[in-house]
Amino acid sequence: MGRQSNCSLGVPVDFYWYPAGECSNHIAAAEGALIAAMKKPGRLWDPWKEAAARGEFRHRLKKAARGQLQPVDEVKEIQSGHGADLFEIRWSGLRVQERDDSGGSRFRGIEVRMLHSEPATLGICCVGLHAHEKAVEADAAATRQAQDREIAGAMRVWARAVGDDWGAVRGRPDRARG
Repeated sequence: MGRQSNCSLGVPVDFYWYPAGECSNHIAAAEGALIAAMKKPGRLWDPWKEAAARGEFRHRLKKAARGQLQPVDEVKEIQSGHGADLFEIRWSGLRVQERDDSGGSRFRGIEVRMLHSEPATLGICCVGLHAHEKAVEADAAATRQAQDREIAGAMRVWARAVGDDWGAVRGRPDRARG
């Protein structure tokens, strides 16, 4: 492991979601992106399941903003190969209900990731760039290829952010204290 994430240094972190637009709550914006990453065709949702998932995401994002994530289980450096310092905040074992081929349903655990950058120009920060459900394929090479596609997506967002000097996140960050 190379560099340790700001989200695990034990100090408050300015949390942003990119692009923020008119966002006044960056953690809520990231939470929405994470929920969207989980909502796939064939999944069964109700207000309680969604509220539980939102609670899991919000808890970990606030923990990140306090700098209290545990490496490697909760946050890990990603090797992008493109010069960007990227990290992922990790959720494992999130329960989803899916329709099966017989018309019934089954529960299974999934993994969700939020890729982020920590540009020094913004101080001690975390800028969420991309949320996705981790593809876990039977073949390790296929899993790696799926992960590489997600990293490439985050890199495109990172390049836009660098191109506008992180302007879309400037303003008031979220800093969780509780």
